[in-house]
Amino acid sequence: MLKKYFILSLLILFNPWFMAVSDATEDASEQESVSTESSEKDQNAKTEDANLKEAEAFIKDLGSKAIHVLTAKKDNPVQQKKEFEEIFINHFAVKSIATFVLGRYRRTATTEEKKEFFELFKQSIADVYTERFKNYQNESFVVSHARPAGGKTKLIRVYSDIKKPNASPIEVEWKVFKDSDGEYRITDVIVEGLSMSTTQRSEYSSIIENHGGSLSGLNKVLKKRLAE
Repeated sequence: MLKKYFILSLLILFNPWFMAVSDATEDASEQESVSTESSEKDQNAKTEDANLKEAEAFIKDLGSKAIHVLTAKKDNPVQQKKEFEEIFINHFAVKSIATFVLGRYRRTATTEEKKEFFELFKQSIADVYTERFKNYQNESFVVSHARPAGGKTKLIRVYSDIKKPNASPIEVEWKVFKDSDGEYRITDVIVEGLSMSTTQRSEYSSIIENHGGSLSGLNKVLKKRLAE
């Protein structure tokens, strides 16, 4: 009986100490968790900031190249188209854009029709962008800033201006992302609020509808344009 009371007395005596140790351990654990969380947030913020700067530099370099091609090669449309096509293939997410502009029709098209379309799209899109920017000569290209597109996407929006003498600047927004190889790719170019990809999708949908809903009809139209 005495032994039982002795043990009970010890428990009562040391209980506050045990509670203090337990509280201290919990506090230390919470502080460590907060510190780790804060460190991860800081690291994520640094990574995001670095990605934004990289995206800005990517578009600045690409824009300068495009302006150079449009200006220096204006008297040689064949060479201009070739160099512009190289820029597009090397820096744009060609297959993703082609899939987007094809829209719902990719579900009903045959494998061969889609394969032919992707090749024709790759060849013809240089004409589309050359036509859209062909009058931009002797201008300066300035990248202003970049920001995350938001949501679950890893897209980055890069904002720029094409500045013309004695005229209002032309606003150009670029949607870019970093691929699995660490290279930046462009998914869309928005000129003065007008999406090039959405415009292309609307045009292609109209052509397909006018040809009975068949992708082969669009392919014929693209072939004809390329032959002109």
